[in-house]
Amino acid sequence: DGSQYRDFMTINPLKEVIFEFINSNKNQGTYNLGSGKSLTVLELAHKISIICNEIFDYKPSIKISNKKYSNSYFKLGISKIKRDFNYKSESSIDKAISELLIYCKMNFL
Repeated sequence: DGSQYRDFMTINPLKEVIFEFINSNKNQGTYNLGSGKSLTVLELAHKISIICNEIFDYKPSIKISNKKYSNSYFKLGISKIKRDFNYKSESSIDKAISELLIYCKMNFL
């Protein structure tokens, strides 16, 4: 139904952490990797729809399931990865959505 919370992030911080991980000896333990901010799946869908409308003058409709799922807000703890890696979680999800939509239009339409 879209009410499930997830910690969405862009690909660039992931890429940078993987590169640093491979080129260092920081291979102990478990790390949470995320933006540190949770959105619902529905909130992300609305963001995508709004940005698509701004760029292409087309607003995709969003269909929501009638089936309800349990959900709860959570915030992923990313302090350990920020401490041990050169991790910056501030990447703009709006900018990444715009870039992805433009890329898809150029390469798939």
